[in-house]
Amino acid sequence: MHPQGRKEWSKWVARAEASGQTLTEFAAEHELSRSALYFWRRKLHNAQAEAPAALSFVRVEAVEPVPAKDLELLLRNGRLVRVSPGFDEDTLARLLVVAEGGDR
Repeated sequence: MHPQGRKEWSKWVARAEASGQTLTEFAAEHELSRSALYFWRRKLHNAQAEAPAALSFVRVEAVEPVPAKDLELLLRNGRLVRVSPGFDEDTLARLLVVAEGGDR
């Protein structure tokens, strides 16, 4: 017996797996090429593993945005620096140098 193509081999692989026999036993009993049966089983299983997941839709509902909170930074010297959302990064960097007792 010489199955041809993916569709036929897919049926034989499914029958072999459902038989409870080893692939070698199944191939011998059905006069199939053992190496071809192993090859197609691996090829078909790899194709299943690589198949993209099914797409599904989810419901999305708009919610009120959560107001951004102030950020607090406790420095090593014990000083607390609090900044509001939208702060200027350059100004904060200069402030931290001063707050930590660095160059002015």
